[in-house]
Order: sequence, then C-alpha cells, then structure tokens
Amino acid sequence: MRRISVFFSTFFYTGFFPLAPGTFASILSAAIFLILSSRFIGAGQAIMWCIAIGTTLASVIFSDFAERELGHDDGRIVIDEVCGYFIAILMLPQTILTGILALVLFRIFDILKPFPINQLQKLSGGLGITADDMMAGVVSNIILQLLYHFVLK
Repeated sequence: MRRISVFFSTFFYTGFFPLAPGTFASILSAAIFLILSSRFIGAGQAIMWCIAIGTTLASVIFSDFAERELGHDDGRIVIDEVCGYFIAILMLPQTILTGILALVLFRIFDILKPFPINQLQKLSGGLGITADDMMAGVVSNIILQLLYHFVLK
C-alpha cells in the first residue's frame, strides 16, 4: 500500500522534481486545467468538480500512508497542491486568465499560509497535509469570484 500511496501522493512521481516540486505540481495542474477546459467546454465544470473531489479524497488517504514512508509532510507529497489548485478554479470561467490567476493566487496562499490556513497544517496525517491546501484553494477561489464579479466582468 505504501508504494501505491507514494505513487499517487507524489502525483505520479512529479513530487520528485528537484526544484520547487509543489510549484511544479501546481503548474502541471494548471496545464491540465487548460487542456481539459479547451477540450470539454460545457461539461468542463463537472470534470473540474470530479478532479477536485477525487484528488482531495486521494490526497487525504494516500498522503497519510506516504507520510509514513517519506516523512512528516514531506515536500515530495504534492497531490495536495493538485487538489488545492482545482478547488481554486471551481465555478469560474474556463479561460487562460483564470488558469494563470488561480495558479498565482493559490501558490501565494499555499506558500505564505496566512491565518487560518496555517492552523490547518497542524492537523495530523493526510488531513493535515491536505487541509491547508484546500483552504488556500478556497481563499484563492473567493478572491477570483470577487474579481470576476466586480472587475473582470
């Protein structure tokens, strides 16, 4: 189970990227978003919800096991960045601008971890690994919703 958990929690071993694996996984997530949103217009939101929910569940479950193999909240565990990014783009226009803004905002909140994001990281196991990225995605999404509603109409 640990091998499978490492495979999925490192997002198919992309967490072993030598420089900034979390940012690399987020960029990869943005690329997936842009490819899928250009191919599946109309059904895209359903696909994005499935990815967000699926990666969140996978992150909580697999990161818990992978942490035992790799160490506490190891930087190679990046599936939490994937779920956080996909939370950041939910219910937004499927555009290049959305993809880029979500990437930038999500990385800022994930790296800086302002309150209350920093508190969630204190949870144990896979939930602790995932919860702060989920909240960074939620905060990014709220900001983007406001931007699209008031500024980018």
